Amino acid sequence: MRIALLQSIVHFDKQKTLERIAGFLQVAQANGAKLAVLPECFNCPYGREYFDKYAEPIPGPTTDFISKAARENNLWIVAGTCCFYSN
Repeated sequence: MRIALLQSIVHFDKQKTLERIAGFLQVAQANGAKLAVLPECFNCPYGREYFDKYAEPIPGPTTDFISKAARENNLWIVAGTCCFYSN
């Protein structure tokens, strides 16, 4: 099995970050990967001071993004750690 290990710069704009990750996932799929592993805190800047600001519910924008990217690219995706909260 071909595995893609992805590393990316995280922007303060979460949408820009997810768009960048989407491009990497497409490249991984095009190169034969069946599994893509994203880094820790792939959807927000790293630091305790950012976690509350970037936290989101489950389901939410990031989980929706990961599900869609997995379907579109026919990939299994390990989404690293993210900032989520529960209502």
